[in-house]
Parts: sequence; C-alpha cells; structure tokens
Amino acid sequence: MLLGTLAVLIAVYVADLAMNRGNIPRGTEVGGVAIGGMSPEDARAKLQEELGGVADVPVEVAADDKRASFVPAAAGLGIDWQGTIDAAGPQSANPVTRLRRLFVTHEVDVVTAVDEAKLNPELERLGRELHADPVDGTIAIEGGRAVTTDPKAGQDVDPAQLRERVTSQWLRKDGVEAPTVAIEPAVDKAAIEAAREGEVRAALDGPLTVRGQAAGPALIHI
Repeated sequence: MLLGTLAVLIAVYVADLAMNRGNIPRGTEVGGVAIGGMSPEDARAKLQEELGGVADVPVEVAADDKRASFVPAAAGLGIDWQGTIDAAGPQSANPVTRLRRLFVTHEVDVVTAVDEAKLNPELERLGRELHADPVDGTIAIEGGRAVTTDPKAGQDVDPAQLRERVTSQWLRKDGVEAPTVAIEPAVDKAAIEAAREGEVRAALDGPLTVRGQAAGPALIHI
C-alpha cells in the first residue's frame, strides 16, 4: 500500500515537472502581478500589460519633512522586462519547494532599466529640492531680558544614496524614502547658552552708560 502511494506521488511529481519545465516558479509576483506557472513569454506579456504605464506616473520622494517628485520615464527609468523575467528564475526541481510554492507567494523585484543621461539631471534637481538650509539661533535684549530663538538644523541628501533609493524604490506604492544628512547651524544651542550666560548676562546685570548731546554720561542700572 505504502509503495503504491509512493509510486503515485512520484508519478505526479514527474508529470508536473515535465509539464512546467521552463515556466516561472509558482507563487511568483512582480509589482503585485501574479506570473507564477506561466511561460516566460506569457509572463512578460502580462507584465507589460499590467505595468506598462507605471513609468509615466509621478513618484514622490520624502526626505524627513521635505517632499519632491519625479516622473520615472522623464528621469530615464523603466522596466527591463527580460531582465525581470530572468530574475524570477526557472522552476525548482526540489519537491519540497514546489509543494511550498502552492501555498505561498514570492515577490520578485523589478529590474530597472536606467538612462544615465536623463537620470543624473533629475537626481540633481531632487537633491536641490530636498535640501534645507540651517537656521542660526538668535539672542537679543528686549525689555530688560534676553529673548532667544532656537536654531534649526538643515539637511542634505547624499547623491549616491538618493540614486540607489530612486532606482530601487520608484515602483513602491508609498514612494521613495531618502535618508538625510544633518547640517548643523553655525550658531547652535550651545552658542546661544554661552552668550546668555556670558556677554548678555553681564550686560543685563551691569549698569548701562548713556551719552547725550548736552549732558555728560549717565549710568542706568538695568
């Protein structure tokens, strides 16, 4: 009985292997499009049908609280259809893997075709739009007391990291996330506090000399 069952399972496995030889592995998805079990030609046609217009849809790039956008096609980005099909790979001959693929999905990343001549100017523009200048802190004497405004760090986006994120994440539904590098202000909190405890405190605690046109100097205690 056991040998008979085993023989049937082997026969089913061999038949399945023969019928699906060269096809895309079961459970494979690309950009949310299911292509598992298809021939490479059919899978490519389906991807082109489902994803053919994505390069014309604007993509948002987020860098902390700064935002910018680009159109992939205008930035020289598109889908390398054959490269994506090749990345999906052939069906595995492992019976355990083949069985598991009946119940789970495997997302394959799109292989991006890049036109450097179009991409580089767009990356430079995105970098400028995602840049923020730092804001120095200030301290002033108003009404006999020190009034301060807090400094604020600026930010830059590393060009290499921006390129990597844009070319790898442009198909994500929630857009591209670019890491930032902080630019510290020249007058930071430490400098403001030093001024408050130094020159400003001395000016507030000591007398102020006022010279008029007619009278001599007068001391005013603040």
